[in-house]
Amino acid sequence: MSLASGILKLYPAADIRRDWRVQDDSDGRGPRIVHWDGEKLGPQPDEATLLAAGAEFDAEQATKAQERDLMEAQLRDVDPETLSADKPEQLAEVLKILLRRAQ
Repeated sequence: MSLASGILKLYPAADIRRDWRVQDDSDGRGPRIVHWDGEKLGPQPDEATLLAAGAEFDAEQATKAQERDLMEAQLRDVDPETLSADKPEQLAEVLKILLRRAQ
């Protein structure tokens, strides 16, 4: 979990280059927000709120990565030589995998 992940979760439309920036100077203070566009984003949330949202965001990303890995494995199991219009159920299954992958 991190401040940046929390901001990404709570402000998905915010531009990381213009609206906010997190920095760690390796000085023992840890990451901190060094730029926050309060005019666009409103008041800056407190650290606890950002860390909680960051934990949720990181968990969602891990789940998405696992799903992506599973889909990749399923696609690797498909033999392109056996795909044909004569097997619509097999083509439908491949399309379902590809559509889930695109989301």
